[in-house]
Amino acid sequence: MSIQISIERQSQLFRQHFEEENNDRIIFSGAFGIGKTYFLDKFFASANRDYLAVKLAPVNYSVSANEDIFKLIKYDILFELLLHHGLKLDTDSVLIKWDVAYGLALPGKVQSIAEGLMKVLPLLNKSAEDIPAVVAALHAWFTAARAVETERTVPGADSDIEKFAESVGNIFSLEADHVTAFLEESLTRLAADKQAKAKVLIIDDLDRIDPEHIFRLFNIFSAHLDYHKTNRNKFGFDKVVFVCDIKNIKNIFLTRYGADTDFSGYIDKFYSKDVYFFTNTEEVRKAVVELVQAIQYKEESAWYYQQYILQGDRDNGRSFLEVVLTELVYAEALMVRRIVTSYKSPSQLDKELGFAGSVERQVMDYQLPAAIALRILFKILGGSEPMDKALRRLIKYERSPEYIRFARQHEDWLVGMVLPIVGWSQHRFGENPTSKHVYRNPDEREQSWSYNLIKVGHNNSMYYAMLQELHGTGFANVQSVNLHLNFFTLLHQAFLLLEKIGYLR
Repeated sequence: MSIQISIERQSQLFRQHFEEENNDRIIFSGAFGIGKTYFLDKFFASANRDYLAVKLAPVNYSVSANEDIFKLIKYDILFELLLHHGLKLDTDSVLIKWDVAYGLALPGKVQSIAEGLMKVLPLLNKSAEDIPAVVAALHAWFTAARAVETERTVPGADSDIEKFAESVGNIFSLEADHVTAFLEESLTRLAADKQAKAKVLIIDDLDRIDPEHIFRLFNIFSAHLDYHKTNRNKFGFDKVVFVCDIKNIKNIFLTRYGADTDFSGYIDKFYSKDVYFFTNTEEVRKAVVELVQAIQYKEESAWYYQQYILQGDRDNGRSFLEVVLTELVYAEALMVRRIVTSYKSPSQLDKELGFAGSVERQVMDYQLPAAIALRILFKILGGSEPMDKALRRLIKYERSPEYIRFARQHEDWLVGMVLPIVGWSQHRFGENPTSKHVYRNPDEREQSWSYNLIKVGHNNSMYYAMLQELHGTGFANVQSVNLHLNFFTLLHQAFLLLEKIGYLR
């Protein structure tokens, strides 16, 4: 069973925008990793009867800057129609009109289209699991084409067929060819068979492809509209959805064409109404709670995880891990894909941390619940580089109202969980509750903490830093939030240290 992030509220909002009259071109914008693809896949799957949706991901193409990406787009649409929409060319399911079938067969265009697809297939980087089904469909095409050709050569066959065949390649002007004509006819027939309200083309991750191709794709659609003096989209799609982060597109555009270039004047021809800004923070926030509670552990460790990892301290109802993950969501630093793939992530105890020269002979990870939480976070975020990037973003990001409310009462608890890790070179885990230690944050020199290292929890086996002073002021005399206590800077320092000693790998 996988985790499900609700799309109900966002579906209602997007459907209103999507179904507006004359809203034929849509820019669907959102930050990278926010869940745009997840949402659109779910949205069009649930609305499967309403729309014939074809989704392309040009970011996967193996194509150089000077190659023709439009050719790959055409054949990618064909691939998707074969794989997901049952495009056939045979006598049992007449989805393509036979006059077009004749027109394609006579000049050998069925073979031409099929061979064209096979040539570019490696460049599309499709899943190996999908390719056999498409190859089988192409084989059926050849069989049907041979049958049509046999029928055509029967004496008395309609000579109009040959006249039609000669004109097939000239139906559409501009760069339209027999592939384009075939795609338009195929889409029309498939949509009619399905009784779909609209044919939809979705171009995903547009801002992640080579800048050369970003604007070439935009210009292809623009040239089609300008040439035909019409609002009709390329290939006959009723709606085209460009999926990207519009801020990235703007930055790329200004870098390429100059800071004084009018981006708005360029981009507004590619959407019919307004840019649709997608956000699903609240839905992902709820999924974080489920993600934390679904962590897998051994039965003999259940008591530890329930008490120290899955719930908080002082009856605050929120665990250390949930607090961090939630703030990552608000900072747009936790990708939905990582939530989905790390659901029911396994976790284990009893790993030696590797603090060389500590007073205690061995310091185990279960003695520092924050270390366990960071190890889980390490897996969720996908390793060292993405975790470092996410935590650095979190440090700079403005704190959410939810965190500010929580911090007024509990930020000293969060800091107390992390200080034993970052301050180990001073205290070396020597047990002396009366010894005062001072930690100065190397990232923010004005921040310093005085604390006592104590042991708490089951059999007094876990380390905790009891704060005494912050910036030289008695901690008990002032609310920590008013002193701008930056827990997330400390958290990043703890991550770097645990990575350095080899615990996080």
